[in-house]
Amino acid sequence: QVCSSRSVLNCLVLRLSRATMGGCGSKPAGRLHASDAHSFPMTDVGSQTKVTSQVGRSISMPTPMHRYVLFASYLLWLVFMWLLPFWSTYFNDDLQYFNHQWADNRTGPNNFLCMTPPDQMKCADGTNFEDLPIVQWRMNVSGRRDVGCGCAQGIIGEGSCPQDGPLGFTVSSYISTVPATGAFVGLLSPSVQSMWLVMSVVHEVAQPSECVKQIQWWSLLLFQVSFGLFAIGDDCIFIGLHLPMACLFAVSLWIYNLMYVCIAYGYGAFKSDVMLIVMIQAAITLGTTSLTTAWMHIFGPIFGVAYVTNHGFFVAECLMLSACFGVGPVLLMFGNLDVAPSYTVQAFTPEAYPLTAP
Repeated sequence: QVCSSRSVLNCLVLRLSRATMGGCGSKPAGRLHASDAHSFPMTDVGSQTKVTSQVGRSISMPTPMHRYVLFASYLLWLVFMWLLPFWSTYFNDDLQYFNHQWADNRTGPNNFLCMTPPDQMKCADGTNFEDLPIVQWRMNVSGRRDVGCGCAQGIIGEGSCPQDGPLGFTVSSYISTVPATGAFVGLLSPSVQSMWLVMSVVHEVAQPSECVKQIQWWSLLLFQVSFGLFAIGDDCIFIGLHLPMACLFAVSLWIYNLMYVCIAYGYGAFKSDVMLIVMIQAAITLGTTSLTTAWMHIFGPIFGVAYVTNHGFFVAECLMLSACFGVGPVLLMFGNLDVAPSYTVQAFTPEAYPLTAP
């Protein structure tokens, strides 16, 4: 049952057992039969599953339910990010949060959530902000002129017209508010946890070189630090911090991702689908330009040329970020290593068969 599940967690642990049993039996090390699962007992330990080899090595991992939750959080993050233009309109205008005011005589501030005058809102496509129908509607509903959602104002960043110069709409401009930044980082946090989890299990089982381990570990740490600074430095507040940190976290995360290709190649390119999963994600990233062009041709007649052009860079960012952050969660949910159908386990002692790299 363990082998047939082909999940990355269970089958990777069987590969750990392969490492602990190198040299035992007459058949090549690492060929385990499903009937030998009793040699590697699995017991529930609180909220985790612990798999223990005969020499006492064990790895604690999330239960299947927790893996589903981790992967579901990644899917929710994708929905949030890809639909940022919709969320901006829905919260700021449909729910009229642009006109929300904290009115309390005991505390303050008592300003409106969106309170930037039209003359201070510069549309990147040359449109006059005040002349936009949605802005006129805001003025009529609120009885105010200062209805623009400026820097860090609104639930989601201003969606009436593009704000990021020649780039048009960007993920950074949409998440420049406190609620949007919190949702973006919060929904992604479980995915970051899965990156650490998958890396630790793969290192334990595949036993890559110490150099590869260190490169992957430090690149993931560098990603987490730079991503935190990216979130702190909103593009309209600390642009000098935001832009370099955006580049740094993307580069460091792809170094982390591509290390899996090196590990999988050393372990056996056809013994797992780790390399395939990473390369698919890399192909999405490298094919961003073509996919964005396809977006413009397909959806231009539906949403209008101006809309798809202004959102072209936003779509490119979403494609790159989806693939960049997807390696860890996808490996956790769908990654597997092949386990050969037969292996005869013979009695042995830890002293006779010490743990060796596969």
